[in-house]
Amino acid sequence: MKMISTMALAAALLAGSGVAPAAGKKEVPQPESATNFILSKQVRDSALAANLALKAGDLQAAGSAVAAVEASASNDSERFIAKTLRVKLLSKSPQNVQSMSALIKPLDELIVDPRTSKDDVARYNYTRGDIAYAQKLYARAAQYYIQARQNGLQDDELGLQVVRAYMEAGNVTAGAEALDGLIAAQVAAGKKPPESWYRFAAQRLRTKKAPEAVAWTGKWLAAYGTRANWHDAIAINGFKDEDESQLTPAERLERNRRFVDLLRLMRVTHSLAGQKEYTDYAKRANSLGLKDEARSVIEEGRASGAIPAKDTETTQILAQTGRPAAKGKAKAKPVPAAAAAAAPSDTAARKAKDGELAMQLGDVSIGQAAYAKAVEMYDLALEKTVKDTDTLRLHRGIAYALAGDKEKARSDFDAVTQSPVRETAQLWTIWLESPPAA
Repeated sequence: MKMISTMALAAALLAGSGVAPAAGKKEVPQPESATNFILSKQVRDSALAANLALKAGDLQAAGSAVAAVEASASNDSERFIAKTLRVKLLSKSPQNVQSMSALIKPLDELIVDPRTSKDDVARYNYTRGDIAYAQKLYARAAQYYIQARQNGLQDDELGLQVVRAYMEAGNVTAGAEALDGLIAAQVAAGKKPPESWYRFAAQRLRTKKAPEAVAWTGKWLAAYGTRANWHDAIAINGFKDEDESQLTPAERLERNRRFVDLLRLMRVTHSLAGQKEYTDYAKRANSLGLKDEARSVIEEGRASGAIPAKDTETTQILAQTGRPAAKGKAKAKPVPAAAAAAAPSDTAARKAKDGELAMQLGDVSIGQAAYAKAVEMYDLALEKTVKDTDTLRLHRGIAYALAGDKEKARSDFDAVTQSPVRETAQLWTIWLESPPAA
């Protein structure tokens, strides 16, 4: 909560202090006005005592003195002093629901009082915005923050509060535009906007399911494309918690495909985080018949130290892919006959009436880093027709991207229309534009 200025209070006490006129001049009483305070000696003395106690941090003594001012106030000048002191006292008191509620009435009256300086009007609006925000009155909070800015108060925190209030109120477009303005101002001043600004926008817009979420994820990763941030962006935008035991075989197949596409992106951004993700990737790839991909992921995890050499689970997966455990490694259990789907042959894919086998062979080819072959098979699949053209276009786009053909990759990613495949395609598009920092 912003501290309240003492300038108006000091000016008021001086104006009403009864300073003697210059020698030879007769004092002419002036009527009370916004610029001429009329204060009794009792109010002036109590106000000065309250001010000294507030400066000393003696809230109990300040409370007694403020109460004396309020009890003695008999005109607008004195009531203005009383409200100003009450706001100062409450602002220094421990903040809770009761103290914030008590601030509302004096602040609202001081904001419209002609005696209040423009600087204090700005500060009071800021404080009222904080109170409204705490009360979850976000649209009202945004109005107060904007009034504070219009009255001359300028700082980054105020700008961020406008953004937060807009977004919490559901006006995510206005919030995104306000943050764009803050970032542009920082850049124009030769500063790099903080990462927290981008992260906040990307994550909050995603939570609100706003269409601007993807663009802000791209801005975040373009400005701060660390491996950790890529990991978080993929996890936040892609993975969804589900009880896999309740899924049908078709649903489990779709989920494994989607997760492999996301884990592939983590792999190319070097953001796979530890043994669990390497193992999950290999397990899901193997279940889809992508044996070479599962094997290479495990070998990469072992080489990086993420997977212990004698880890039993990944050793079993290796055995399922047809690669026996190396000497000195953990021994695998017997492999069930249908542990992983078998890859289709080129001949079978070409003879098939539909494009499903060709699409499967394209997926296998990606896992083998045979990207030209993958594209060839996806083209064949499209000619023969498949049930899921969105996933096919996503996978062909991935093949193009990994082969270095950004334009064709972007064209395929842009052609994906259905969620959740579209969200995955958007993340791959961001990688095309902003690969992670080294």
